[in-house]
Amino acid sequence: MQYLLLDGADWRFKEFLGEDWVWRNAHKRNTGDVRFWKPGSVPSAVTSDLYRCGEIPDPYYEKNSLLLEWIPERTWVYRKTFRIPEEMRGKDLKLCFDGIDYEAQIYFNDVLLGEHKGMFTSCAFDVTELAEQEGENYPVNLAWKA
Repeated sequence: MQYLLLDGADWRFKEFLGEDWVWRNAHKRNTGDVRFWKPGSVPSAVTSDLYRCGEIPDPYYEKNSLLLEWIPERTWVYRKTFRIPEEMRGKDLKLCFDGIDYEAQIYFNDVLLGEHKGMFTSCAFDVTELAEQEGENYPVNLAWKA
């Protein structure tokens, strides 16, 4: 079995209030919501990504953590595009997660694959029929409350 790792620092993420991400179609390929996405990493945490982007102060310094209590009040969408390598085309494909913190909806090429709860449990989804074999697979989305 071959694995295509999607981890790395080439993800993009953005905050939304409540279900605003759904109304803006932020989880779809042809979304008009193209502004203010920040560079993110997977695996990581929203707080870590915000700190790397210079959006928040060091959460481990003095009482800075009190300034960050707004973070779990937002919904966070992470997305990424990728191409399937030629040697993997035409084969069964699964999208696997070793863990998602904590509750998420997973989308792939505009289709809701499912939901997941539990930070230390894995999940997998068959994406064989949904994958663009030669084009961009856009996006892999994770939408969750931090």
